[in-house]
Amino acid sequence: MKKVFISYSRKNDKEVFEFRSNEKFREFEILIDDEDIKFDTPWKESILQKINEANGAILFISNDALKPDSPIRTLELPEIAKRIRDEKDSFSFFPVFLEEIEEEKLEKYSFTIAGTDEEVNFLEFFQVLNIENQNKIKEARRRAKNNFFQDINGNISASLKGAGLFSNVLEVSRIRQKQRAQNVGIVFAIMLSLFLFTRTDSFAKVIINAAERLQPEDDQEGNNVLFNALADQLNNIDNLEELGADDSLIEAIEEVQDLNLDLDLNLDDLAIQNTEDFNAAISEESTTTVAPTTTTTVAPTTTTTVAPTTTTTVAPTTTTTTTVAPTTTTTVAPTTTTVPWSPPADSYESIIDGTYEDICRTLGWGECGRWTIYDASGNEQNRVVGPYPLSALQAMGCQTSNVNICGGTPTGYAVLTGRYYPDESVEEIFSYSFSLRCDFDGSAYAVGPTITTVGGSAVVEWYTVNGNGGFTSPTQSFYVDANSTSNRAIVWGADQKPNIFYRVGQTLSDAQSQSFSSSGEVDLSLGCP
Repeated sequence: MKKVFISYSRKNDKEVFEFRSNEKFREFEILIDDEDIKFDTPWKESILQKINEANGAILFISNDALKPDSPIRTLELPEIAKRIRDEKDSFSFFPVFLEEIEEEKLEKYSFTIAGTDEEVNFLEFFQVLNIENQNKIKEARRRAKNNFFQDINGNISASLKGAGLFSNVLEVSRIRQKQRAQNVGIVFAIMLSLFLFTRTDSFAKVIINAAERLQPEDDQEGNNVLFNALADQLNNIDNLEELGADDSLIEAIEEVQDLNLDLDLNLDDLAIQNTEDFNAAISEESTTTVAPTTTTTVAPTTTTTVAPTTTTTVAPTTTTTTTVAPTTTTTVAPTTTTVPWSPPADSYESIIDGTYEDICRTLGWGECGRWTIYDASGNEQNRVVGPYPLSALQAMGCQTSNVNICGGTPTGYAVLTGRYYPDESVEEIFSYSFSLRCDFDGSAYAVGPTITTVGGSAVVEWYTVNGNGGFTSPTQSFYVDANSTSNRAIVWGADQKPNIFYRVGQTLSDAQSQSFSSSGEVDLSLGCP
């Protein structure tokens, strides 16, 4: 596995701890200058050794990191630049802005390349462009930070494999590389983002990021269907350029909409033709039958009287005409009765597949489920992971996937298709142990805390009080990887009596919520205990 060195200011410990703790999408090992430094090894040599072992370096840029007297300027950047300058070296550099830096300060920031007298400008040497688009990670909320740190992990992992580097320099703050979804987990993350952030700028940025990764190179590419769905969502957002969408993505969205328009017009033409054919069929089947007219003529009646005078009287001819009203037969099209669609019943199938640990627990949902979203006609609109029961899901937002699941319009339904549960068979409980570090080099003692973790990583805060009175060291902190051991130390004379105070948590805020524990006073005049 490739290695990446982290350069940062000690005043940015909190953000760096949070980044190190977020391992999602990370495919590289971290080397950092707060790890164990042997008592007999000078700290400068230790830092240089880590830079030379690494395949790349991250610089977390802040106002504190850019101070003129910082080791970042005098030691770390010069060595990094030396490796970048070497044409045979594939070393990569990843600057990440933690906060907004004044443009004038960045433009004046310079350093000297190791092994030379050449002073170079930071922005020009590392080709850091578009500095007006700086990240503000320090001000971001926890979820936004986690998403950004995951993006850093994924982008750097891809870059170390040779994806899209220019002069071995990559500015993470403006990466727009297209990454395809590798497994169902990535697709779930995209669907979850669609559900959580609908109608917000956060939603738009998540969809823009996903669309840029999934944007197909041509119409035959396998991710085309998913990209078209995302493009349809983005077409309803007016300020795409302000939210960071590039020109190629906007053009691709327009192409998708043109294709959809052509499809709609073809469907409309087909519907009109079908209607005309139906009406013509009805006209041909309508007939009217009229019964014939019957005329009846009655013969005359004759009377003869025999007398001297013969008179013959002829009765008038009577004609009777009977007309029968016509009989009309009309064929009527059959009447179709549409039964309203009803959503299927909820399913409470137990699902134990790691989703509870990866999503539900991470987002603070004690109970969660797999939901399918339908429109009023029963068409499936989306599948999401969300909190359980339905009232908790609705509390996160009624409008999702272009329907309303709270009874509003357009009508939609959320149907439970399974409940997620933790995998208790693999759960490991976090714990740690403390021991005292005490080393003697013949003239002085190095004394401090040693922490061993089980079942998770940890952050340690500590300080030392001199039992002889008068001196208390500043509070310091360091990070311990999961299932590993790390320690720190301060140098003391043989006549001192240091007492180590420490507290441990899985995050910095967790550690700071604990009370300090004590190692007990150590009388160095008697040697190490």
